[in-house]
Amino acid sequence: MLAWLKDKGRVVDFMLSAHAALRDRYSRLATASVCVILALSAISAALAFAPGNPRLAALLWVRDLDLPLIALATLVFVLSLLDLVFDFRGRAAKHAEASRQLAALKHDFATAGHASEALLLRYSMVTSSIAPIPERQFLRLKEKHLFKIEVSKTLSRVHGITLRRARKLVRARGRNLLDDD
Repeated sequence: MLAWLKDKGRVVDFMLSAHAALRDRYSRLATASVCVILALSAISAALAFAPGNPRLAALLWVRDLDLPLIALATLVFVLSLLDLVFDFRGRAAKHAEASRQLAALKHDFATAGHASEALLLRYSMVTSSIAPIPERQFLRLKEKHLFKIEVSKTLSRVHGITLRRARKLVRARGRNLLDDD
């Protein structure tokens, strides 16, 4: 049963890393999306208050500002629709909730001395209720997680090493392993 506890603990650790990475990615995309839409909206509003300004039209290399204003307003509308369809904020929230639940489960695994029915039941409940990891991103997220573990071990083993140097060492070890095969 101790092997089961270690195996499931590693699965929970990987899932926690994967959901945290997805949470951060979708959160960054949501922030970038809102910033782009707001910036283009501000530019569109500024152009709307300057109709017929010949210097502004010359600056944009157009005769009048109607066409750029229409194009910009359409672009803002399409980006707003895409933001609604992709729902980056909603995805980030789902993965944030999964990360929170998995962090609590990881704590339970770390403090459990042995596998129990309650721990097995909690594991099943958490893993079945959280958002799934997209299949096409699974291997890339696993690669990232395993790389993070190796870099962490290198940082712990070699005192005073920089993060950048530790990453280079891990990559070099990986290349050496490939060359040996």
